[in-house]
Amino acid sequence: MPKLTKVKLLSSLLAILLIASGLGSQFFFSPVAQADTVTLTWSTHGSYSWTCPGGVTTAIVETWGAGAGGWDNNPNWGSSAAGAGAGAYSKSTLAVTPGVSYDIVVGQAGAHAHGYNNPSQDGGDSYFNTSTTVMSKGGKGYMNDNIGVGGLASQGYGDTKYSGGSGAGEISGGGGGGGAAGSTGNGNDGSGNTGGNGNDGGGKGGDGGSSGVSPGGGAGGGYNNGSAGADGQVKITYTPCTYSLTYSAGSHGSLSGNTSQTVSCGGNGTAVTAIPDSCYHFIEWSDTSTQNPRQDDSVSGNISVTASFAITTYSFTYSAGSHGSLSGNTSQTVPCGGNGTAVTAIPDSCYHFTQWSDTSTQNPRQDGNASGAINVIASFAITDYSLTYSAGAHGSLSGNTSQTVPCGGNGTAVTAIPDSCYHFTEWSDSYTVNPRQDNHITGNLTLTALFGITDYSLVYLSGGDGNIEGDTSQTVPCGGNGTAVTAIPDWGYTFSHWSDLSEVNPRQDNNITMEESYTAYFVGNPVVLTINVIGNGTTSPAPGEWATIIGTSVGLAAIPGTGYDFTAWSGSVDNYLNADTFITMTGNETVTATFTPISPTTAKDLMLMCFTLIVSIGLALAGAYFPFFFLPASMAWILLGAEFTKAWLSWFIICIMIGIIMIALFFLAAAGAFKGKRKMR
Repeated sequence: MPKLTKVKLLSSLLAILLIASGLGSQFFFSPVAQADTVTLTWSTHGSYSWTCPGGVTTAIVETWGAGAGGWDNNPNWGSSAAGAGAGAYSKSTLAVTPGVSYDIVVGQAGAHAHGYNNPSQDGGDSYFNTSTTVMSKGGKGYMNDNIGVGGLASQGYGDTKYSGGSGAGEISGGGGGGGAAGSTGNGNDGSGNTGGNGNDGGGKGGDGGSSGVSPGGGAGGGYNNGSAGADGQVKITYTPCTYSLTYSAGSHGSLSGNTSQTVSCGGNGTAVTAIPDSCYHFIEWSDTSTQNPRQDDSVSGNISVTASFAITTYSFTYSAGSHGSLSGNTSQTVPCGGNGTAVTAIPDSCYHFTQWSDTSTQNPRQDGNASGAINVIASFAITDYSLTYSAGAHGSLSGNTSQTVPCGGNGTAVTAIPDSCYHFTEWSDSYTVNPRQDNHITGNLTLTALFGITDYSLVYLSGGDGNIEGDTSQTVPCGGNGTAVTAIPDWGYTFSHWSDLSEVNPRQDNNITMEESYTAYFVGNPVVLTINVIGNGTTSPAPGEWATIIGTSVGLAAIPGTGYDFTAWSGSVDNYLNADTFITMTGNETVTATFTPISPTTAKDLMLMCFTLIVSIGLALAGAYFPFFFLPASMAWILLGAEFTKAWLSWFIICIMIGIIMIALFFLAAAGAFKGKRKMR
């Protein structure tokens, strides 16, 4: 591993003086990147690498070759010994690239040797990057009177090069090794038993029998005790580039981490975190960076930044789920600790608000003391209504009396059932339908079925021929008693029975359980109809006494015998001249049918019939010429002919027919005469 040496420079003061004198621009001093000089030394043989730090573009590289090993004569040959050569020195100021790794090789010290024809080992070469960039040669060993020569500058590479000192020849007791070259000149040769001094920075050669001194000192020889040289060395000196990182916090916040850092150019700082006070939040650094925590990497300049903070605002967002809406400001921006404004969840028809998505049931809702964003949704559910039915006194219900029905839905039927002697009157909402089924429900219903005692009517009627005394139209509560009524017959009649065959009179109906209507029937008192006949004939019913009752209508028929004709009835008959008539019994009655004999046809009758026929034909013919005379003549004939011939029914009918024919001929003749007159005109 390299040995790190720092040399404190007064670069900052010098830079200030140069700037103040106006000469600063002629030198490579940066006011933003001043630091100590760094020297890295590798002094143990081996291969290494060095990575150029960020911001470093120039480095001074020094190399020393390794010293060779001492030699001593084999004891069999004597006691003389010789020193070895020391390593050379090379130095260059090189342009280097940050981040690039460079190879370093440190030469290995030469080992000592014994005996003739057995040379001591040469020291190894040391170099930076390549053997042709900066390189110094190692010293040479001794063999058979060949002096161990120091490493030659001419064989090395560098802006400044010096050769190592050579060792002393064979000397009894051991010759001294050469001194290593240094930054200001060649190394000194060994003399006698004394090793040569190294130049500035170079190692001293070993005295007789002693090893060389690092770096690069040649080894001294010694009787039967040769010694090794010293390893070479590589040294790199550069001025590191550094920047200051300064962090501060603005109002309403603080910082955690190292707020004042010194970082190598191109290096990385450590993280600093901006911590806002309560109710505030970090916005950005004064260089507009929003990184937090912030770690500045690959630093290329001084950084001084301030963290800015602002009061935190939160968004309050409200929305409505299905079947509802909101009133109020649904998108609010509220400062930390502040209060929002009220928002109300409004359900659609048939729905109701249940809760917000954060389980709050507050409605209207106003969120206060804001400490975070709120985004909630109002939930709504269809409204269920209860249908509750109950029975009042004297009744019961059938059906589901406690129903839960969604808004707009339909309930199921419920029937009010009255107790015995009672009847349903209405529900408590004045609705009289029974059974009832409530549909299209939009609210809770609580209903009671009301019942009233049943009243029944008692009606008493008369079937005729009598009347009812008492209240004939009674209203009696179920189970109650009516009042007495009496059936009173008309004169000539007697009460028979009621329509329910009861013969109780007066009657009073009790324990009424239904509508009742009773009719009183009366029968007439017994009477006798006596039928008599005068003349040759009979009757229907046959002559004699017939039992019946008052009020009965009895049909009568008079049937004349041979050679007789019906003349008339006597008594209270309906039509005494009609053979067929009737009598209404109002008591005992007597009727008599009278028949008279039919008279024979006389000559006078025949002459009258002929006269009638002749006059009828004459009038018909005359009517064709004297129509206005014909009509009254015909009417007079009908009346006269009927009068004269009424004794003979058949002739009476013939006269009537002839008269009708005469009237018809009159209208026909009149119509023909009218047409003839029109033609003449």
